[in-house]
Amino acid sequence: YDGGDCCESTCEPNTYECTVSFDCKDPTAQCNAPNPGWIGDGYCDKDEKYNNEKCGYDGGDCCESTCEPNTYECTVSFDCKDPTAQCNAPNPGWIGDGYCDKDEKYNNEKCGYDGGDC
Repeated sequence: YDGGDCCESTCEPNTYECTVSFDCKDPTAQCNAPNPGWIGDGYCDKDEKYNNEKCGYDGGDCCESTCEPNTYECTVSFDCKDPTAQCNAPNPGWIGDGYCDKDEKYNNEKCGYDGGDC
């Protein structure tokens, strides 16, 4: 795998500074995202290359309960796949809005049974 140069998590600066676009194919590398700078930037990159366990579910960007503003303000739609996140509802604004969203993505223990709406 080119001595680790193609993966951000394994690249070590030597002749070059590891600042080019990566093309990681090493299955043992921690995160194989093509643009590692997009991870943890406050924007949910829903692509499986970012929103996966090895990449920390895009650095937490894809769950409202784990997203922290950075380059972006965490205001885009979420696609939470992190099983440890508090609530994985696709539209968190619907929770506690006075309307019972009966879908199990909202009406569950982690989401407070749709914020008490149900």
